[in-house]
Amino acid sequence: MDSWIQLTTEREPCYFDGESLMGISWTVIGYQQESHELAGMFSCGIVPVHVNGLPEIAGYLGELRIDPRFRHRIRLMKAGFRSIGLLVPEMASVSAWFTSLASENIRARRLLEARLRDMPRYQPAGEMETMVIDVRRGKNHGLLQPASSEDIDDLVEFYNRKASVYQFSPVLQPQWLRALSGDRGLRLQDFFILRKEGSVKAAFALWDQRVFRQTVCRGYRHLPGFFRGLYNLYASCFRRIRLPDVGSRLEHLFLAFFALNDMNEALCLEIVQEALFHAQRKSVDAAVLGLSAQHPLGAYIRQKFKPVVYRSCIETVTMPDREEVVLNGLSTQPEIALL
Repeated sequence: MDSWIQLTTEREPCYFDGESLMGISWTVIGYQQESHELAGMFSCGIVPVHVNGLPEIAGYLGELRIDPRFRHRIRLMKAGFRSIGLLVPEMASVSAWFTSLASENIRARRLLEARLRDMPRYQPAGEMETMVIDVRRGKNHGLLQPASSEDIDDLVEFYNRKASVYQFSPVLQPQWLRALSGDRGLRLQDFFILRKEGSVKAAFALWDQRVFRQTVCRGYRHLPGFFRGLYNLYASCFRRIRLPDVGSRLEHLFLAFFALNDMNEALCLEIVQEALFHAQRKSVDAAVLGLSAQHPLGAYIRQKFKPVVYRSCIETVTMPDREEVVLNGLSTQPEIALL
């Protein structure tokens, strides 16, 4: 990601450890036949999500990467999209596809949204805000408890009820929760819930994906080390995200599957603070929370926690010769830990 700070998303020690986090996914690698050079790749997955308020099985397209030498070859991209029908058996039964594009990646969005012949039709459906919050803003209020096997049914019912008002939010399933082993950074005990009067009122998970996915700083544009040092001194005093050294990882986890019973600001403040408190105990510097740009508490969280914010455009993808899915106007909020 080439912006004022140059970041790479990496999959160590093995790329495929991060596949099929929920549902099933495939990775497609393209190469130039004459020279056998690797030209690009993408991933496609079949995932349980909410569409128009109902649980559906949808397709997700991600990890699109094209070597700069081949970016002008539209034929290569068209062949890549055609390969989905050949390589993904479930494609015929999937009616809705979606993807996420960085809002500032104007070049890619212009190309994909151009509706070129024999290319899928990309249509913006809404925006997401990814908020990177310093965990030192955490505070323990003693409200939350780790989930146990006895909580699974209540947790699933509560989360799905709250998530269903957002397009492409995940559908939690009891068997998925029971199968979590921790080998990919998530166990049932990493889900936290707030119970009042016997009912779940808030829930989230602390998903530490560093075991298979890392974000690494590769450089800064027009930012000498002296000024970065001054900023980090300021960030240390005011609990802002510090700028990492070149070559080092941003130590973070995801504040995933975030749901509240109501949009009470005081409760939201306490829940997020306690989430950050528990995140800090996992030896990370930041927690990453993804919310719809229209989320009623988004502005309040930005005001109280002063996060670094990245915006993404969520788009529907309609394959050639397929009917475009009609969305009913709900805000989009897929789970960024799954993208």
